[in-house]
Amino acid sequence: MSTQFNTLCQEATLYDAWNVVKSKGSAGGVDGVTIEEFNKEKITHIRTLREDLIAGEWKPQPYLQISIPKTKDPNEMRVLGMAAVRDKIVQQAIRKIIEPRFERLFLPNSFAYRPGKGDELSTSHL
Repeated sequence: MSTQFNTLCQEATLYDAWNVVKSKGSAGGVDGVTIEEFNKEKITHIRTLREDLIAGEWKPQPYLQISIPKTKDPNEMRVLGMAAVRDKIVQQAIRKIIEPRFERLFLPNSFAYRPGKGDELSTSHL
């Protein structure tokens, strides 16, 4: 197993990722499990997720598609894809592992989806 995969499968990594997902207050996905429901059994859910990852049995679920009105024109709809909570945890854990390795490769004037960069851009150019 690679070092990054070992890191991904550590309970501490998955709990850190869970805390980020939980702090965002986002909704659940197609499986219908909400943040609140996941939190009630988080120890069991995290352990099961870890076991699924190690066994190679974790598979991301399809996204739940919902439509919301656009801000500028409420008559237009924006389609969102909502991942299941456990998939969000895996995504967040992977981000935590790979982001430091890639972040140093980006040019200083690259702002999209980078920690601390998007906020600077959106507020400093208004």
